[in-house]
Amino acid sequence: MRESLFEMHSLSGVSDMNWLVVPIYNEADRFDLNYWNSIVINSEISILFVDDGSRDNSLTILEGFLHPRVSVIKLESNSGKAEAIRQGFIHLMNGPAKESTFIGYLDADSAFDPLEVSRILTSSEEQFVGLSVDAIWMSRVKLSGYQIHRSAFRHIIGRLIATFLGRGLALFPYDTQCGFKLFKNSHELSNAIQVPFNTKWFVDLELLFNYSNQLGRWMKIREVPLEYWLEVKGSKITIKSYLSILEETLRIRRKVKRLGHFSNGLA
Repeated sequence: MRESLFEMHSLSGVSDMNWLVVPIYNEADRFDLNYWNSIVINSEISILFVDDGSRDNSLTILEGFLHPRVSVIKLESNSGKAEAIRQGFIHLMNGPAKESTFIGYLDADSAFDPLEVSRILTSSEEQFVGLSVDAIWMSRVKLSGYQIHRSAFRHIIGRLIATFLGRGLALFPYDTQCGFKLFKNSHELSNAIQVPFNTKWFVDLELLFNYSNQLGRWMKIREVPLEYWLEVKGSKITIKSYLSILEETLRIRRKVKRLGHFSNGLA
């Protein structure tokens, strides 16, 4: 396990806030300070940026984001998105987020509309309490009147992977790879993130597997269709990445399949 070696801003006074973990790796060229400032101002969320061993000046840019509800930690070296998120959750649940209703994560690429992010965050606490859900996952399903702009290639690949992973699992969510997800702050979640992940690309399903095992049932997920999502240039996914994703798809399929007795209502 890699420890968080750098903390920029004080976390005191925000223990009752809900939190978002945002993994950062070489995002200097597309990090939009106004975008993140809008989310913080309009939602009263606290944000923990986890610099995953960036080699550019991402950390320098984050140093300019001076806000009492924004914090930054730096990992010793690049570990991948999944581990960066897991380390962020561990850091928060060991202290700053102990009293929060939920914690979640959001991709750093600004693909989501900031006002929609703020709206969802503002309404989520009530949903966690009133609907007794374990997680709220956003979904990039193309509905009439909604603006979901995604390349045909990545959409097809995503649907093929999701269809393969969810085969035979009655409760499998539609969009497992959408980078905006929230989880109820609970003892079971705290235990779930102590288990190291086996993949770098499937943080969503790693949490689904670990959390469901802790709960002793399939994690209750409420999927919320996004009204807007725009694929942003500068993706870290390369041809080599797709080979890694293929290998990890087979690995995570074997793992999630073991939850079949939960998914099909037999637990």
